[in-house]
Amino acid sequence: YQTVNSFQNFSLSHFLFSQESQKTIILSRFLTKKSEVIVSSNISNFIELACVTNDQHLWFLENYQLKKYNYQTHRLVFENSLIYNLQDFNENTVLKSLSFHNNLLFLHTNTGFYIFDNLGNFNYFIPSISNYFSFLENELYFIEGQKIISYNIFLHQKQIISFKEKNIEFCQMNDEKIYLFDNQKNVWIYKKSIK
Repeated sequence: YQTVNSFQNFSLSHFLFSQESQKTIILSRFLTKKSEVIVSSNISNFIELACVTNDQHLWFLENYQLKKYNYQTHRLVFENSLIYNLQDFNENTVLKSLSFHNNLLFLHTNTGFYIFDNLGNFNYFIPSISNYFSFLENELYFIEGQKIISYNIFLHQKQIISFKEKNIEFCQMNDEKIYLFDNQKNVWIYKKSIK
């Protein structure tokens, strides 16, 4: 068994990346293997992070390089150097990456979210001390203390939802409810209208 460093659901499929084996696997909704990419040395020396897009591509982060790879044709589409675009980007503190709405997001430990376009160009930064995030439609949301910060990625509008529970590690939302999960495996459910 290999350690899974990235897991992502997309288009009725599941994406897994193992840094240890330098392998990505795409599973169907029935958990059968659809695709497997073993990153070869002509593509990369060592991938730190990987995520999948909805247009049959993979994003790789390696040594301050963003690489876009087509897993159907097994070709590197392009690469973009982050070191020239971002002076304070430290790939050693990246916790998670995710592709969404033709954008690429990197969550940094206790720093925030770096958002890139579909060509790997830096767009904007959202400060945050959170180590968790998720999406609901166009809203990026994350926990900070006793607040859920909801950020519309297109309108650049922020909404704050407060709650009284402590030690909340992550949350999930749908159109009607908010689910809060703490470090003791307790769950609180709120109607979405709380402020």
